[in-house]
Amino acid sequence: VFFFVSRELSTDQKHSLMAVQHTHLERAQVNNLYRLLSLAESAQRGYLLAREERYLVPFRFARIQVLFSMPYLQRLTRDNPSLWQRSVHVQTLMHDVFTEMQQGIDLVRTGNPAAALRLLTREDGPRQMQVLAGELQAMNDEEGQQLQERRIAAEEKLFIRENISIVLLFLSAGVAAGAGVLLLRIQQLQSIITICAWTQRVNYNGRWMRMEEFLWERFRVKVSHGISEEAFTGVMGILGKNLTVSDHRDQRPTEIADAEGRQTTRWS
Repeated sequence: VFFFVSRELSTDQKHSLMAVQHTHLERAQVNNLYRLLSLAESAQRGYLLAREERYLVPFRFARIQVLFSMPYLQRLTRDNPSLWQRSVHVQTLMHDVFTEMQQGIDLVRTGNPAAALRLLTREDGPRQMQVLAGELQAMNDEEGQQLQERRIAAEEKLFIRENISIVLLFLSAGVAAGAGVLLLRIQQLQSIITICAWTQRVNYNGRWMRMEEFLWERFRVKVSHGISEEAFTGVMGILGKNLTVSDHRDQRPTEIADAEGRQTTRWS
């Protein structure tokens, strides 16, 4: 659960960060278009006044860059209908403005600079440029607001992810501690063996076996046999020999033969 929840939260946070980065790209494209528009306007004015071809180099560069930047901006704003409509409007205005600038350049080339200046200073010309600049500024402001909202959403998701991760971490620690206690209990239960009350055999893995065999199977312990002092005393009592262990230690056995030739042991 900790792994899957963390993965889902991490994926959600990654999407939020990608949305913030996406908005940064949109703003960068809008600012780039505004920069290209200013560059083209300055280059066109310089050419109309100085009539030098070197001013047309930045104008052509700006026009080519706009042709590539506008489709990219429309792809970026496709997820936002409002921004996408503005980008379409900006593309139309860009086309009209650059067409008008090119008309002024063509008039100078054909030897009619006065007409070019009149085109430059007419009332509807600057107003169209102002509309385009205002549209770009409106897009920039809207994307700035969107960027702020996405940043706040990303920070909130990060805060939630951290809290949930902490809670899940404590829960995981609790589960691990409980599992440890359970394992200790299982080991304690496994340390209890079942012995038959009549045969003294041990039940190990569903099979009854002698104690010696159990010790070997369970602990790999080999068993040797001997006789304790109590057992020896009991055996001697059954045989009618009133002997003790201390007496037995000082006596030595001797081998004798009975009438039939069988060997028996006699203590003396």
